[in-house]
Amino acid sequence: MGYPSYRPANVATYTLQASLRGIDSYVGQRTFDDGAWTDWYADITDVADASFGMTIAPDGRIYPWAIGPMPDRGLSANQTLAGTVSWAGGLGGIGLDGILVAGLADMTIELETLSGQLAFTEMQYWSSLAEFSVETGTQWGGGELEYDIAVSGNFFRDTGGDEGAVIGAFFGPGHEGMGGRLTRDDLVGAFGGSR
Repeated sequence: MGYPSYRPANVATYTLQASLRGIDSYVGQRTFDDGAWTDWYADITDVADASFGMTIAPDGRIYPWAIGPMPDRGLSANQTLAGTVSWAGGLGGIGLDGILVAGLADMTIELETLSGQLAFTEMQYWSSLAEFSVETGTQWGGGELEYDIAVSGNFFRDTGGDEGAVIGAFFGPGHEGMGGRLTRDDLVGAFGGSR
């Protein structure tokens, strides 16, 4: 999916920042030869070893990522699912001027057509990670974004909707989780959730 392989190695050393829809998020730093890299990391509920987050390099570059165990078959071949399937979770990102943006993520896929909708709602922003609290944010933009989604195998991407690009994947043996990245001119972020 083009995500960097970097991710927090020991979340136990990170600070629990917040919990949204049962998704615990953490903030931490690791220092390398080129300086301190900042991480925002969130576990995907009900999927072991699945997570999403952002890594911010010392030069300010932002790397959104999502990672987890891949299913052994495509979504359309999952015989335990039928009709419409939904995943719920969260989004975290960095907006213009380095603001933190967070909100809810909801994806619904119609299995017959392998298409659906991905909505980011209740989007808020804070001037820094230190100020992040679900109760204190200010509405970001119109507060929501919506994308048309198409599925191919275990991956999905946007096919229309709001400005920006979405790419992601399903995680877990039974497609229990999903995660991906959102890139726009005014926001770079990662998202994930479980069904």
